[in-house]
Amino acid sequence: MIDVAEAARILAADKSIVRQMSWAPKLKATEPCWYQYESAVSDLASAQTVEGLLVRCLWRPRIRDRPGVFACGLFAEVASRIYAIDVGPLDDHTNNKAGRGRPFWGKHVGGIHEHTWSDDGERYGYAEPINGLSADDPEGTWREFCNRAHLRCAHLFVHPDSAVNAGQAGLF
Repeated sequence: MIDVAEAARILAADKSIVRQMSWAPKLKATEPCWYQYESAVSDLASAQTVEGLLVRCLWRPRIRDRPGVFACGLFAEVASRIYAIDVGPLDDHTNNKAGRGRPFWGKHVGGIHEHTWSDDGERYGYAEPINGLSADDPEGTWREFCNRAHLRCAHLFVHPDSAVNAGQAGLF
């Protein structure tokens, strides 16, 4: 199990994705319009792929009056989300599982937010709002995610809508 110190070390290391950004229909999605991108991650200092470390992005386009959703996460050991930015204007989280003593402990955090680890509870459940990002700008979210997660690959973004419409989906 990864602890908070290890999560912080992983987050601080300079990294990059190893697979070009391509989008595919999300498996087991509750709605057919969800798309997913996944890549292993390499440590730039050692030029080695880090076993068990990956980036996963999810996207759902705007549907009628429902805004689009875009999420980027850095995962270790498949299920441990070390850091993430979620852009879901209708999302609502209550910080009651992790982050005791932090500024948004016990409060509702809605809309665009980041998830970080805490020393208590479910380590990656704590959320804080982020200003300046838009549900209509997944590239801006990707750039901010890369900056905060020390991923040196922000320039490799492929918009999910253009990739799906170009027939790129399914290369997964």
